[in-house]
Amino acid sequence: MEHRCVRRYEVEIPVYAQAFPGVVSSVGCLLNVSETGGFLLTTLPAQLHSDVSLQLIDGELCRRLEGQVVRRSFAGLGIEWREPAAEFIRTLDVNSERYSHSSTSAA
Repeated sequence: MEHRCVRRYEVEIPVYAQAFPGVVSSVGCLLNVSETGGFLLTTLPAQLHSDVSLQLIDGELCRRLEGQVVRRSFAGLGIEWREPAAEFIRTLDVNSERYSHSSTSAA
């Protein structure tokens, strides 16, 4: 059984994901976030302990999150942030149990 000390927020945030070393990139979707980490739905072939950089696709929230892969599954990657993401969570205003972030770019 897994016990977490921080609250996780369910989100749907599209991101560009890049893994180092080797500089491999892919598009993904953050499915949940907390101050200490998150889960990224992706096909990015990152190895455990790889450094990753996530860039939100929406230009309005031009934010980058840096972290390390701490878990891999068939669906994606568990990431531990390099720095606490409390400010990032506040900018999302995730007061509800589920937050969906959609890009509003003109095509």
